Amino acid sequence: RSDSWGSWGRGNWGTWDTGSEKRDPDVCRGGGKLTALGKQCKGRRQITEEESKTDLPEGWMNYVKDPTIHFLYTVNVKWLEARRSVMRRMRPSWERPPGEADATQATPEILEALEAAIQKVVQKGELGIDELDLPKHPGLERVALPLGGIPSSSSVHRVRLPSRGSHAQWTYTLKAEKRIKYTSVYDTKTSRPEGPLFVATDELPPRQIKRAANDEGALGSNEAPRPAPGWAFNDA
Repeated sequence: RSDSWGSWGRGNWGTWDTGSEKRDPDVCRGGGKLTALGKQCKGRRQITEEESKTDLPEGWMNYVKDPTIHFLYTVNVKWLEARRSVMRRMRPSWERPPGEADATQATPEILEALEAAIQKVVQKGELGIDELDLPKHPGLERVALPLGGIPSSSSVHRVRLPSRGSHAQWTYTLKAEKRIKYTSVYDTKTSRPEGPLFVATDELPPRQIKRAANDEGALGSNEAPRPAPGWAFNDA
């Protein structure tokens, strides 16, 4: 069953298809729970060995062969389902999220060192300094995180970048009216490639190639070892 209903990545798009027993697992349905593109393609989970040599586009990469990427895709589906179940229930109007406690309170000396450090990274084209990188800068080595108590009159403020939620890492940067003084004059030159870039093309995973039922490694063969539930298959 793990072979029949497992997740797989499409060779045509390079996207992830989440297996489901509610539909034909061998047919592309236009995206899985993580990559819902809403567009079907002619790709199938299994193809013949001849097709695998001609149908894969140049530069196709089996990115889900990396155990970390596969783990993140598998766990993220469950995380999204849990988040949807929470979001269906609205928080009562009288209920407030728990407050966030700051560790070190900003002093004039800390603010001076912080502003100087931020100016250096902004001049290099960066937005600011992530919270965990603060102790790496002079004058901030002993700051306990998170650093708070920044007055509104200061040129420094802290923000949370997109996809970061409550109690997540802060990014310390300059206010826009001061940051623009550095970003408006920032310039960089890129090196121009002198020739076409080399692109390697991965091979299709063996268990996505159609074989006779009695061949070793064939899908559904009792003689071949079966992958763990949810193991990624890649299809052209």
